[in-house]
Amino acid sequence: MRKTDKLYYSDYKGDFTAEILEITQKDGIYLVVLDKTCFYPGGGGQPADTGTLGDFSVVDMSQHDGVIYHHITQADEWISVGDSIEGFVDLDRRRGFMQNHTGEHILSGYAKSRFDATNVGFHMSERGFTMDLDKPLTLAQVQELENLANDAVADENPVMTAFYTGEDTRDMTFRAKKQFADDEQVRIVTVDVYDTCACAGLHVSNTAEVDFVKIVGYQKYKGGVRLTVYCGQDAFWDYSRKHAICKQVGEQLSADTDSIITSLDKLIIGKAELKKQLDKLRNENLEMKAQTVENGVKLAYFVEGGLEADDMRRFANLIAERAGVAVVICGGKYAIASHSQPDLEAFVADFNRQLDGRGGVGKQFAQGAIKADISQIVAFLESVHG
Repeated sequence: MRKTDKLYYSDYKGDFTAEILEITQKDGIYLVVLDKTCFYPGGGGQPADTGTLGDFSVVDMSQHDGVIYHHITQADEWISVGDSIEGFVDLDRRRGFMQNHTGEHILSGYAKSRFDATNVGFHMSERGFTMDLDKPLTLAQVQELENLANDAVADENPVMTAFYTGEDTRDMTFRAKKQFADDEQVRIVTVDVYDTCACAGLHVSNTAEVDFVKIVGYQKYKGGVRLTVYCGQDAFWDYSRKHAICKQVGEQLSADTDSIITSLDKLIIGKAELKKQLDKLRNENLEMKAQTVENGVKLAYFVEGGLEADDMRRFANLIAERAGVAVVICGGKYAIASHSQPDLEAFVADFNRQLDGRGGVGKQFAQGAIKADISQIVAFLESVHG
């Protein structure tokens, strides 16, 4: 099979007509080989193009030994080897990838020249990309990196590509993740003075086409830093969704955008104060319930709702001040306390065995989960209580 003529490197147009050379089927998907294509098959961290071939949706692409395969779904009419077919690339989707890819090169170039940080990991998704730098940056340095990238976008400088042999590149300075053999074809992408890199991906032709670079995520990663970035139309998409979220939050808080943080702070403080009051009332309620237990009773139990683990522990210990063994059941969990039972471990072991429970037990306290239903639990506890 002859290699596919890669139109996407010489012309970024999205429509073309080509001859079908081969059609094979695999797992319900048809793999179509053409003599030439505008569909980028993916590579260099950039996803493959999608679009249509005739009446068929191109859902993915692959490449092997220079032959490009278009993954298409079956339609009403079929096609044959030797037919001519029209292809249309989804250019809006591709444009987003190109903006992000060129933006990544600008950021990588400045990260290296300004902070001596190397891009050691790059992943582009359907929206934006992540890039991993091999050394940590401060938040101020990340902001500076973003500002430099946007200055480069505004400078409207050309993005140039050229092919060389590995031998031709020996005296060239550029970023690359591997060594190239002398006869290996190398595509070099130069973003004016900002970056020169070996790259198979597609790029815009001028930095101005990137539109905007926004770093939205910053986290420590493997001794360095991982940045999450949106460029161009993806940056606008991200802004639009966040604007909609802010608007909705503002409406719920009866606050304009500039007052959202202040309103949220007040809400958080109010919530914390309400929690204190609720905790106080809950503790008072548990204390009152514990006081209803007769002093010296062999076992006392309560089936409750809405208690956290710490509440159950506190309640069980309050009851244990009056009863030999105290059991609190809440939502499939249990807390058992005893201040006088000499062999609490044996009681808890029998409790777990009879009621399909499991958990840990100490000298005066046990806590765990239980699978038996309430009627079984109550019947067992009543038999012990009696």
